[in-house]
Parts: sequence; structure tokens; C-alpha cells
Amino acid sequence: MKKIKLLILPLFLIISCLTNTIAQEYSLGGSAIYNFKTKGFGFGLRVEFPLESIDILEGISIVPQVSYFPPYNTISEFYFGSSIHLGVYKTRKWIFYTLINASYKGWINYDESNDEDAKFSNLALEGGIGVTRHTCLRPFLEFRLNAIGVEPNIRIGLLYTIHCDIKGAVPCPKIPQQPTFE
Repeated sequence: MKKIKLLILPLFLIISCLTNTIAQEYSLGGSAIYNFKTKGFGFGLRVEFPLESIDILEGISIVPQVSYFPPYNTISEFYFGSSIHLGVYKTRKWIFYTLINASYKGWINYDESNDEDAKFSNLALEGGIGVTRHTCLRPFLEFRLNAIGVEPNIRIGLLYTIHCDIKGAVPCPKIPQQPTFE
């Protein structure tokens, strides 16, 4: 079990570094999670990489993430995976998005379950919606539903955008540079 925990962080960092070659600006952050079905509290870490070359609606982001539900919960588990966020609507300050997430799920205390199909290794597929603020320090709120376990959860967190300009927004690659006259 300890070996699996030691593998999660390096794998997360490898995926983050590989994805960083795609996007120059990225955001780092964490979240608090509540699972409604298991009544469990957890926390998560994530890195968000916007794919600047794709011009669909308000943009697409790849979001590698890890989540952990400690042993004080009825179900102790961890998740390691990635989401795809599709921005569907943007106001002056807020971005609304949909998401799809695929994760490896390790159910740490599965042997304590009465479920005869319980096992350590599982797959989690989630769909959901979210909203984030368009600033350098970006709070976010997400509602997700795990389609396999029918487990709704809510996440509230904060992201910090690396290479953010002083006005609170990353320069948009869709807007051409304005000419300067000397």
C-alpha cells in the first residue's frame, strides 16, 4: 500500500510535465471535496493546462489531478487521473465549463466492505459542470457525478495561474498584437 502512495505523486508530476509542453500558461491548485453517497470529505491537487491552439467555444483545458479521502471516512480511497474541461460560456469575470474525468481509483479499505464485488483497483468516470473566476487567483466550484458508482460529489477550490499578467488575466493568443508606432 505504501508503494502505491509513493507512485501517485511522481506519476502526477510526469503527466503534468508532459502536458506543460503543450501549454505555456498553467494553473496550480487544490480543492476540498465532499462525496454525497459515502458522506466522505477529501482533498485534491490539480494542474490545469489550457490548450491555446484549439478554438472551440471558450477553450479546452487538460487537468491532471489526484484526490484522497483519508481513513477517518467510511470509505478511504484515492483517485489519480485527468479531466478535459470545455468552456461553454464566459462573462467578464466568470467562465462556466463542462468536464469529463477518467481516473484510476484505489479503494484502500475495500476489505472492510460488505459488498462482495469490492476490490482495490477500480475505474472512475465522471461528468460534471463547473464555474471559475477569470483572474490570477481563481476560485472554482464543480459538481461531478461518477457514472460507474453513481456517486455525486462537489469540489470547491482555488487555482493560481502561473505567468499571469498584473491585470489578472493571461494574455489571450486569439487576439493579435496591436501595432506600435514610433
